[in-house]
Amino acid sequence: MKINKTIILIFIIAIVFTLSTVNAEDINITQADNLSADNGNEDILTENPTDIYVDAVVGHDVYNDGLSEDSSLKTISKAISIANDDDNIYLADGVYSGLKNTRLDIDKSLNFIGSDDTVIDGENENYIFNITDGVHVTFKNIKFINALKNHTSYTHAYTGPVYGAVLSINNASVIVDNCSFIDNRLNNNY
Repeated sequence: MKINKTIILIFIIAIVFTLSTVNAEDINITQADNLSADNGNEDILTENPTDIYVDAVVGHDVYNDGLSEDSSLKTISKAISIANDDDNIYLADGVYSGLKNTRLDIDKSLNFIGSDDTVIDGENENYIFNITDGVHVTFKNIKFINALKNHTSYTHAYTGPVYGAVLSINNASVIVDNCSFIDNRLNNNY
């Protein structure tokens, strides 16, 4: 009889412990949601970044979502428009030129990763990126060529100083890794 009571007592204790345990993942998500709502700060947990693929040769901005190499976007501007903070934008080999690949504002933290022969070409008439305040941007394995920036590069009347034909960095954090800058020009004359 004593053995039966001991077994029953162990069984009851096991049930109590089982009911009191909670999945740690559920606790972290709930706590992070509560903390960010309570203190007004940015999210405590960062989401996993999304990889966005761009291919100037076979990509398509209308029919593809950019979420795999097989469904690559065609232009950098489309990739920037669908990206969230801290996403990775992979640029396949090829030449990216024209207004959907140059004269672009980067207003979120992004990573641009090129391949063996990724080229962004300003065609001697366009600047490439204007990077806005407070973002963190990384460029890796990209050749920047033939960028031109002057007062007439802007779409509106602008009389202030002109900075950076390739990367105009405005109070932002930028990392450049294994990139080339070839035949880029800045004309600061009025």
